[in-house]
Amino acid sequence: DLDYNNITGTLPSSLAMASNLLVLDMNNNALSGPIDVVGQVPSLRFVQLHNNMLSGVPPESLASLKSLEALELHNNSFVGSIPVEICSNRDVVGGKLKHLRADCAPPNNPHVP
Repeated sequence: DLDYNNITGTLPSSLAMASNLLVLDMNNNALSGPIDVVGQVPSLRFVQLHNNMLSGVPPESLASLKSLEALELHNNSFVGSIPVEICSNRDVVGGKLKHLRADCAPPNNPHVP
C-alpha cells in the first residue's frame, strides 16, 4: 500500500517481474507516464492508480488481466478510453471485475475518447 506518499516518476518496467503481485495501490501520488507495464502483471486483482498524473493511452493489455476485480484509473491525464473489452466485462454476471472507476468508451463507438 503506497498511496498518499508523494511518489513521483513513472511506473518501473521491473514491475512486470512481480509475478505474484495481487494489489497495486499507488493512488494519490504524483506518478506520471504510461501504465503499459500494468497489463504485464497477470496476477493483479486490484489496481488503484487514481489521482495521479498518469498519461498515454490505456493499454489493451489490461484486458488480459483475467483475475482483475477492481480497476481505478480515474483523475489522471489519459488520452482515450479504457479498452472496450474491460468496460464490457464489468457488468457480466460471474465476471471477476466488480469495481471499475475509469473512462470507458461509449459502447457504439469504442474509439471515441
